[in-house]
Amino acid sequence: MRGSLAVLVGLVAFLFVAVPCMSGEAAAGAAEPAPAPSEGPPLPLQTIEGVGGGAFVPMAYLVNPPTTGALGKPSITDWYAGLDHKALNVFAITETVRVADTLDLELSYAYGNLNLGHFPEALEDAGLPDIGTSHVGLQTFSVRTPLWKEGAFDQAWMPAVTLGASWKNNDEISTINRKLGGALRGLGMRRDDGLEFTLSATKAFPGIAGRPTIVTVGGRLSEANQAGYLGFTDTYKPLLEASALCLVTDNLGVVAEYRMKPDQLGRVPGLVEDEDDWFDLGLVYVVNEHLTLTGAYAYFGDVLDEDVNGGFALGVKYEF
Repeated sequence: MRGSLAVLVGLVAFLFVAVPCMSGEAAAGAAEPAPAPSEGPPLPLQTIEGVGGGAFVPMAYLVNPPTTGALGKPSITDWYAGLDHKALNVFAITETVRVADTLDLELSYAYGNLNLGHFPEALEDAGLPDIGTSHVGLQTFSVRTPLWKEGAFDQAWMPAVTLGASWKNNDEISTINRKLGGALRGLGMRRDDGLEFTLSATKAFPGIAGRPTIVTVGGRLSEANQAGYLGFTDTYKPLLEASALCLVTDNLGVVAEYRMKPDQLGRVPGLVEDEDDWFDLGLVYVVNEHLTLTGAYAYFGDVLDEDVNGGFALGVKYEF
């Protein structure tokens, strides 16, 4: 029931952004094509996994592809998410390189630190051993490349489509598992690393006053529990995700995202609850061509022993 409610609310938030913004095209009659992303503000942002997108849903657009030469401008991002008594902090760096006339590669690295809040104490209250840590860290190395660009094959309706792969590693979750006598493995946490694959389709539409509304629909193959912060199973699950970003002024945008979660880890009531889908609704403010700020209200559902009905996320992106 709660998973269905998260899907419903996530889709409502998505439509709340996408439909009103795109209605500007109908009101304007025969609107001009939306400006290409490279002609507008410094978008996309960088996700918590480092790739081009919003907070946690990738876009098909790469971060700063080169305009001349082999290297684009590097970008760095810091995300902070308040998860009730827990907190997530992520630092990411991304560089896009041109390895051939028709081949760009977006390379990124992200390190995330999840503060476990009261979870260690909850384990001890349940008679389990001291895990000896208050956090887990996740490294993510990603590479993405466009399969084709927006408007390819001389078709104006054609979205940009990008394929990506990420290798994630979380050594600390294995240490916690050993101290718990293999309890996490019994719930389905088989490994401390895993591969994830994404396919994203993105299209810019004319929105308010001709500014772009950028809509993305994507798929993900994942074996990660809570994006990898609780390790990895040995079974891939197909997942859907979507986002909409509407620029209401030249410097201010509204964004909504929805990301399905696999929910493959077993449940221990009061300690490890079901994994819920994520969604957020936020504002993006472009300070200048280098600096972009993001603030969002986010629903993360259950995170280990806590129900994070409404958290918040703050992001700072800097392009060199």
